[in-house]
Amino acid sequence: MTEKVYKRYREVNSTQTDRMIYFLRRANLNHATASMETNDSKDCLSRYERWLEESSELDPGLDDVAFGYELACIHNELGVAYAMNERFDRAIECFELSIESFQKLPNYEDTMLNWPEPNLGFMHWIQKRYDDAEAVLLEILYIHEVAYGPDDTTSFK
Repeated sequence: MTEKVYKRYREVNSTQTDRMIYFLRRANLNHATASMETNDSKDCLSRYERWLEESSELDPGLDDVAFGYELACIHNELGVAYAMNERFDRAIECFELSIESFQKLPNYEDTMLNWPEPNLGFMHWIQKRYDDAEAVLLEILYIHEVAYGPDDTTSFK
């Protein structure tokens, strides 16, 4: 369905409005999320790759913070999709890009790494790089302990 909307929209509209681009990206993102939730790894990867491509069409009025945040999210979700397809090295690259994107935000806080950093740690663990996995996972645990205390019940509500 999303493909039909894209194709039809691009055929009929030579001029794309920011609002339409936004809604098309969101429709693709929702479809990617549904594919992830139903374990359709190939479709999930395809749609998240498309989301990354579409980021070049982000609303011109979108500020740097919103763009940076979305880019960080794109890389994290794309990393998950690569992991679902057992492309672990590529997944690691995406999680690292997600972390870097978050860290470049002017409003950056360490707790923003609560998704890409554990994902990175798990990829190291899957690849039997246990020391790397431990270092990354202990780092995010420490970040959460500093932010929320040693008995963190806030992070994953």
